Amino acid sequence: MSKPTRHIFHIYHPAVVFSYIIAALVFAMLTFQPLYVLITFICGSTYALYLNRWRQFRLTLAGALLIWLMIALLNPVFNQSGATVLFYAGRRMITRESLLYGIMSGGALASVLIWFSCYRQLMNHEKFLYIFNRVFPVLALMLSMISRLLPVTRYKARQILTAQKAMGIKTADRRQKLHSGIRASSILMSWTMEDSIETADSMRARGYGRQRRSTYSVFSWSKHDTAAAAVLITLAAGNLLLIIRQPFVYFPVLSGSLISAANLTGYTLHVLFLWYPVILEMRERLRWHY
Repeated sequence: MSKPTRHIFHIYHPAVVFSYIIAALVFAMLTFQPLYVLITFICGSTYALYLNRWRQFRLTLAGALLIWLMIALLNPVFNQSGATVLFYAGRRMITRESLLYGIMSGGALASVLIWFSCYRQLMNHEKFLYIFNRVFPVLALMLSMISRLLPVTRYKARQILTAQKAMGIKTADRRQKLHSGIRASSILMSWTMEDSIETADSMRARGYGRQRRSTYSVFSWSKHDTAAAAVLITLAAGNLLLIIRQPFVYFPVLSGSLISAANLTGYTLHVLFLWYPVILEMRERLRWHY
């Protein structure tokens, strides 16, 4: 499995990282104001590109753009709200408001998918389990194991297919390919079940399920976590306040401004919040090089 790109945000406390990424996802869904949607998508794409590199990020980007296009095309067909009619498609009227709303809602969903790719790189199962272990221990363990199971299973499947190709099964006929596929599935299931048994034995040996047992954690709260949390809370609060005070309405007619002093301030706070990890990385690189 490919290792995630090391980034300065990896050294911060999991609570800070988790709060940041959840807030970014909330902001992506909170408003469909055009420039906010565009900023969220661009900032998320650049950060995801840095974390995942182009080879991995291009698949996520292609899926996000495809969903964006589908929603933008389908929404005006099924949603006929709006006062400005552009044209008629049969008996259905296509309005400007529903068309723009579809474009922006598709962009918001695409941004959510992009930011989830950042979440996968920043939050592993160990950090997730650390945050929710004391509040929801069973649920946290189950979700962390599921999130780890999927990439591990894909990695094992690739190993099995690579071994079969090395044995010459790639050039076999269809019947042999079918048998090799069934055999590969059987090997994968056996391998996964064996790992499950080993995991259960390891958990039992470490005292899982007992009321009194000690725990160890490599995470600790430090001064830079306090500073980062204070900055992120300030940026998020200011951004949220400006979004609420500057609403953008699509129906029945478009209402709301894109360029104003309050909006420009909100855009600045939005960019600073979403690019906060990138700013930290740039600051560290400048320190090391100059």
